[in-house]
Amino acid sequence: DPLPEADAKADEEDKLKKYFSENPGEGD
Repeated sequence: DPLPEADAKADEEDKLKKYFSENPGEGD
């Protein structure tokens, strides 16, 4: 089943935070 919009958004933000924590200097 597709995730509710809010959960999908939170999951994307979590993936971004993980990516940026592993790749310092990328993004903001």
